Parts: sequence; structure tokens; C-alpha cells
Amino acid sequence: MYLCDEFLRMRGESQLVVYLVVELIEWLLENI
Repeated sequence: MYLCDEFLRMRGESQLVVYLVVELIEWLLENI
């Protein structure tokens, strides 16, 4: 079960990174 928890945590972190990148791109498009 530890491996499963670790996988879910990593996947959650990667989803957070994707969300932050999308937010950054939208901000840049608004400010060009």
C-alpha cells in the first residue's frame, strides 16, 4: 500500500504543476 500512496502523491503533485503552468500561460497571454 505504501507504493500506491506514493504514486498517488506524485500524481497529485504533477497535476498541481500542470495547473500552475496553465495559470502562468493564461497570465502571460493577458499581459502581452
